[in-house]
Amino acid sequence: MTRRTLLFFLFLLACITTTLAQEQTITGKISEESNKNPIPGSTITIKNSRRSATAGPDGTFTIKAPAGPVTLIISSIGFATKEVVARSGVPLDILLTTDSKQMGEVVVTALGIVRQAKSLAYATQTVPTQQLTEVRPTDNFMSGLNGKVAN
Repeated sequence: MTRRTLLFFLFLLACITTTLAQEQTITGKISEESNKNPIPGSTITIKNSRRSATAGPDGTFTIKAPAGPVTLIISSIGFATKEVVARSGVPLDILLTTDSKQMGEVVVTALGIVRQAKSLAYATQTVPTQQLTEVRPTDNFMSGLNGKVAN
């Protein structure tokens, strides 16, 4: 091999190494703070990015991120959103606290437009929260509303 060929291969190797080192894999587990139960379906998003991942049934997740420390935003329904700084090679154990905020009254009109009940010029029907949370053997949420509101 000539000296020029050797230098070309070294330059190529340096470029490939630099390109491969620009991403890292971050792993972790998301659990409840109170009883350490996993929180499946939690959303993990890289701050100031469109990259996101969802926690599996056991609360574990894997996400590809740019090299270096990154801030992850972890959110889940019923829990307070949390920001965590992460690095590659260090598995995270993230504990979320419950969020006691209750949903206010929401009216969904045609085409999914959301309005407050008092701002509408027509009659609305209300289903109490207790009826929505009762455990009944239904196939889906919509069939659970059957008989509670007019068709």
